[in-house]
Amino acid sequence: MSRSTLTVSFFVFIFMLSACSSPWNVIREAKPNPFGESSQFKAMQVDFSKLQFDGDPQSLDQKKFKADKSFMARDFQRALLNGMRGKGVKIFTGKAVPNIFVIRPMMIYINPGSQNDNSKSKLKVQLLKNNKILDVITFEVETKPEPSKNNTMSVSGRMRSDGQKLGELVAKYLIKRLGK
Repeated sequence: MSRSTLTVSFFVFIFMLSACSSPWNVIREAKPNPFGESSQFKAMQVDFSKLQFDGDPQSLDQKKFKADKSFMARDFQRALLNGMRGKGVKIFTGKAVPNIFVIRPMMIYINPGSQNDNSKSKLKVQLLKNNKILDVITFEVETKPEPSKNNTMSVSGRMRSDGQKLGELVAKYLIKRLGK
């Protein structure tokens, strides 16, 4: 094989490897897999207490930002529940019950973007049972400032879109972890 063929082969391999990468980053995964027979999860509310905000917090309308976070969390939870529908798994949002798996989502980073820049959001999720952390995963998404009637998608719209995308990714991770 010639040197140029090896170089091309190497770059094709790197490209293929990156194309197969996961949409999440597993920080910790319990082994053996404890979720095999589980069919019930408690989904906690998204926690924003450790949020790192990329932007000028002084320029934010705090009341509007609080509402945006609430809508983002709602869209996350809806997408998570919809993503698990029909998979034989019940996810409820009521009071926690002992011996049930818990999904603890924590929003750790938000960059709301601008008229020309994508928003970026990063979520850390812990899966627990009886307060013992089993899995820790991070998910990161972006939303483009796509044109709308008002020329660009609003910051609120991008945050909601990020919340929905994150909920869909968490559902996909759970489906994979449950072997469904």
